[in-house]
Amino acid sequence: FVFAKTIGTTNGYLERLVNTALQASKEVKSKTKISNGTTSVSYVTVDYIKNKIENYIDKKVLLYGLGEIGKLTVENLCKHLPSQNISVINRSENKTHQIAAKFQINEFDHSELNQAISNTDILIVATDSQNPTITKANITSNKTLTIFDLSIPKNVDKCIDSIEHVKSLGLDELSQTINKTIIKRQAEIPFAEEIITKHKKEFGAWATNQIFADLTIAFKAQMLDIKTTEIEYHKKKLTDPNEDHLNAISDRIIQKITTKLVTQLKDEKDEIQRMSQISLIKNMFNL
Repeated sequence: FVFAKTIGTTNGYLERLVNTALQASKEVKSKTKISNGTTSVSYVTVDYIKNKIENYIDKKVLLYGLGEIGKLTVENLCKHLPSQNISVINRSENKTHQIAAKFQINEFDHSELNQAISNTDILIVATDSQNPTITKANITSNKTLTIFDLSIPKNVDKCIDSIEHVKSLGLDELSQTINKTIIKRQAEIPFAEEIITKHKKEFGAWATNQIFADLTIAFKAQMLDIKTTEIEYHKKKLTDPNEDHLNAISDRIIQKITTKLVTQLKDEKDEIQRMSQISLIKNMFNL
């Protein structure tokens, strides 16, 4: 909208409409809980680490997979955990280099996957494969390990669950938190709708008044043109014309006609009928 405004393709009506939408959005966000919680798998994972894993700040985290979910997870990890404890690994090593450099975190070559896992406390799997990318063969240490599988379909083999020192969590477990958040947000919808309805009514009232104001100005301008022409005509016809008197009478007539016009339109309850009348007036007087 700002760009459109700078090149002159907006008007007062559109500006008021956009501002109303933004104001409604801000009020919904500040006065309801509809934005509370998160429905992001990447954020829920980090939230789980912060709230369910003891001494999480000291844990080493390895992210395997750098697709869309992986990138979002890296961002969330770097916001809440020390960067020196975060590492990434990916089949495409070029992508690994880019992400590691961008967030200033550690990286491993894909050939070092097993070694990287053996040195980590938390493994987040965000690979995009039709087959498991993490199996028993990848677990070469007796170190306690928590695995988060964010992949669809699951990329952590079911056999991992039989390893005593490894805890594996998939999207089913993480989705429970997301579902609770959605339920809480849904309960806020009626309050959000009340706020939106209020702003819609305010905008509707303003828009209606704006239409009347624009119509009144245009109609009066047309009447004044007629008045000027008629006064000039009668000044030539009358022997001793009183121009002030002619102006006063004309202005009074114009005011009465304009008031009658606007009152009629405002009293019309049917919006479609009212807009039809406005259109007729505009066409009739070439407004």
